[in-house]
Amino acid sequence: MKIRITIWSLLIITFMGTTLVFAETTDHSVFTDSTQCLQCHGYEGVTMEQDGKMVSIYVDKEVYDASVHASVDCLSCHQFTQGVSSDPTQSCGTCHSGAVDDYQQSVHQNSSYGPSCTNCHGEAHGILPADNPASPVHKKMIIETCGDCHGGVIESYQDSFHGKAVALGAKDSPDCTGCHGAHKVLSKNDPLSMTHPDQKPQLCGECHGNGAIGVNAKEHYTLEPTGYSAPMYWINKAFMWLILLVVGFFLIHIILDLLHRLRTRKQ
Repeated sequence: MKIRITIWSLLIITFMGTTLVFAETTDHSVFTDSTQCLQCHGYEGVTMEQDGKMVSIYVDKEVYDASVHASVDCLSCHQFTQGVSSDPTQSCGTCHSGAVDDYQQSVHQNSSYGPSCTNCHGEAHGILPADNPASPVHKKMIIETCGDCHGGVIESYQDSFHGKAVALGAKDSPDCTGCHGAHKVLSKNDPLSMTHPDQKPQLCGECHGNGAIGVNAKEHYTLEPTGYSAPMYWINKAFMWLILLVVGFFLIHIILDLLHRLRTRKQ
């Protein structure tokens, strides 16, 4: 039995080693369709060296087939005859030129944290449609996706009416992209930005009627006893105290009722 296990182990190790060496030395320009690519990249152990580290280049066929790119051939993005770009926006721009043009005008282009297409839409081979609840750009998920970089702002949004409405499933309440845009997110100091003070009445007016909310309207704020959020702060406090009092009186009523029953039973 031990001899048989050893032989199988040697065969597996030899196969893995052969596969990795094959991947490093293969001329990818001879491949013409995804079926050929997946013969190697469908193997879970396949890796390559990148920036001095070994990284996986495995493609899960089931995940890929469930993605929005299932009908797109590997060579549409990986144009090996022209070299592979390390910038996903260049590969994505082949089909999504409008989105990439918008992105290149946004604050995210050349920013210090620099999110790329895959940072927001998910791993390249498993991108789901935006209306899929598991997609990182789904209406409910986009808050967490943006929150990876904008954590403090997201917390204040989740405390707002808009944030709570989206969490409860409201489709008309704006998420991050509803006010800031998706690919063409501009600085609030840019006069063309939807969140620029001059644009805010029009932006808010799309849902609340023109002029209903002025330039001083705030969406990102923390609940404080004074200032813009004071009404919601005190309503929140009053509501919490009301709940505590109701629960407290209910428990006192139960205890007094139990004591009365015990005393009555003894008599």
